[in-house]
Amino acid sequence: MQIITISPSRQSQQQVWLKFDEGTLLPFKVDDVIRLKLSKFTNITSELYQSILLASANYLLLEYSLRQIAISPKTEKSLNQKLKIYCQKLKYKYNFELDFLYSLIDPVVKRIVDDGLIDNQAYIDHVLRKYPRKSMMEISFILRQQGINFSPKPNQEQEIEKIKNIILKKYHSYNLADYNAKNKLIGNLARKGFPIEFIKTAIDETM
Repeated sequence: MQIITISPSRQSQQQVWLKFDEGTLLPFKVDDVIRLKLSKFTNITSELYQSILLASANYLLLEYSLRQIAISPKTEKSLNQKLKIYCQKLKYKYNFELDFLYSLIDPVVKRIVDDGLIDNQAYIDHVLRKYPRKSMMEISFILRQQGINFSPKPNQEQEIEKIKNIILKKYHSYNLADYNAKNKLIGNLARKGFPIEFIKTAIDETM
């Protein structure tokens, strides 16, 4: 096997494309070309080819991780989940073995963590901004699913205001003077994690 071209990438100055004589095309980091002493038309041993695959896959997973963190804060768990989905795409696009890609996820996530790029507080703030109408109990549940223990004492004024906004937006057609309609509304809001006493106060203020 030989590399027949090493072409610059339009996507990044740090990336090149390696094309092999059997038709394989792999994205590659420029620094790794130098590190592995790659050049055109030299015979590639099986051992060197495995090193090339490893470097390419690591580069792709790390770059994807950095892009995802730039879009929004991530937890270790959410980044791990994103990478597993991305591995499916890499398998079909570049013909990597899926088990091989999966074996690289934990080391890549560890590197991201070691570099200080996982910020749980930033993720908490992101979730709070993303779900301004959700109860603090529901927010806590979402965060626990990501491995973050978040159990603040609900702010009564803020929670009541959230409930009132939900009533006006989603339940404005309810006749709150009707006993059954009012109880149905209380049940719906309680399932969203709002305390019953906050719900009753919000309903009274809305009426």
